[in-house]
Amino acid sequence: GGIPTFPGVCPPTVGAVSHSFNDPKSEATAILTVDEVDNYHLDVTVVTRNCGPISQLPTKSCFDETSKYFYTGYSLRFEQPKLAIDPSAKKCWSSSLEITINEFLSIHDDDPIITLANNAERIYVICPNTELFIGTQLNNQGPVLFVGGEFPIGVFLPGLQIQCGESGSSKNNCTLSGGQEQITSLGSTDLLNELYSLLPILMPDLSFFPTELPPGFQLDTSGLIIEGMTFTNFSMLPETEGGDGLLHSPLHLISPGDNIMIRDCIFHHGNLEHPAGSAIELAFQEKLWSGNGVYLDVTVKDCEFHDNAFHHSVISSISSCIIPDVCISEQDPSPPEPVFQIGIEGCLLKDNTARSVMLLQSSKGSVTDSCLIDNTGQNKSLIETYDSPDIKFERISEKGTEYMDEICPGIAKFETVLPSVPGQRSTPKLVMCTNFDNAATSCGKKEKENKKEKKKKGKQGKLGQKKGKQGKLGQKKPKKGKLGKRNKQKKKKKKKDLFGFQR
Repeated sequence: GGIPTFPGVCPPTVGAVSHSFNDPKSEATAILTVDEVDNYHLDVTVVTRNCGPISQLPTKSCFDETSKYFYTGYSLRFEQPKLAIDPSAKKCWSSSLEITINEFLSIHDDDPIITLANNAERIYVICPNTELFIGTQLNNQGPVLFVGGEFPIGVFLPGLQIQCGESGSSKNNCTLSGGQEQITSLGSTDLLNELYSLLPILMPDLSFFPTELPPGFQLDTSGLIIEGMTFTNFSMLPETEGGDGLLHSPLHLISPGDNIMIRDCIFHHGNLEHPAGSAIELAFQEKLWSGNGVYLDVTVKDCEFHDNAFHHSVISSISSCIIPDVCISEQDPSPPEPVFQIGIEGCLLKDNTARSVMLLQSSKGSVTDSCLIDNTGQNKSLIETYDSPDIKFERISEKGTEYMDEICPGIAKFETVLPSVPGQRSTPKLVMCTNFDNAATSCGKKEKENKKEKKKKGKQGKLGQKKGKQGKLGQKKPKKGKLGKRNKQKKKKKKKDLFGFQR
């Protein structure tokens, strides 16, 4: 390991002026100082001397060795103390800043770096009935500055889980309110580097302060799970009012990651005056990409999006600048293969105003069992895909859509057309327009639960009704013809879905 430095050899034995063969006593103290955190091999030599009281023996006699003892094979491990605390050490969390700083400090602990390999968990349980106020980041000149609230929750290590209450249900009422980005992964390590200078202010009780990222550190959002969280009052502040001029979304995933799950979350009542980019935005960063395979793999399940306005789409995945009015990357044209794996299942999107409800680029996967109700599409179609021929759309019901400029009242599929003149940008071309199948029967977790509850009450009512009929002896039975007719009418009603579409 490293090279230890010794300020001095062991001092003369102290603490014993007499010895007996039955109870020998002797103590020695030495200080070992190491310059580096490392593993060390330690050899110890003990020398005994025949010494009597200094007044009775010549001074020289205490320097005569009588015997030596050698102890070898000691292994010492010198470590820095743990900076981060175990998330489970707290019953619940109520501060986005505390979560972000604890994750930041975890970078310098061993476990989180290899958490996925060890199947370890870092679960932050948000206190039920808690509102976490997120600040708005002002212009990106100078140090990081958030006003009106705390830092957003930052994601830069694998294996992070954020859940509302012990059950991870939206019924526990955990709300992220305000700001531009409420949970975000990072497109670079700039923010982390700036946090080092703020640590002495934010965490004055730390025993020591790391000053730079560990060698080989890489941003990774793999294994991220967000359950039961509510996102509201988010916005995108323009530069004229102190904003940084960048695209912001309340849930913004920029760095690469696999097996990401967003479940039972609610996005509602975003700022209408300064709309956010999207509710959930996946962004491709070529500089962080390995060059092949999927960049982000995300599943959005049983989530609700209602009463919002967005600059772009409610849910979007963007990989290049070919889409008009949408440009967050210099990549042009789109990557040669899909870089997003997306699964959207059982979601309800209602009363949203946006370019479209979904804008999916360079993506593969599926959108299933979801409902689009009373949305306003500002860009000619309700769902638009770009260079994503393998996305499947099944059991999607639509009702009450208003189009500002309709060309495809359904799913518009675009492909990239490369420029004929060098230096010009690629452009999208509409190649297919597909209608919705209107086959979804329930959408969103609350609606599914309500449907189950109604079904349960209906069964209990029928059971009581049957018992009542049995008690009335001698009652005339209805004729088979009429009974059969009634049953047919009931079955006919059951064929209508929740929107009233005849199936």
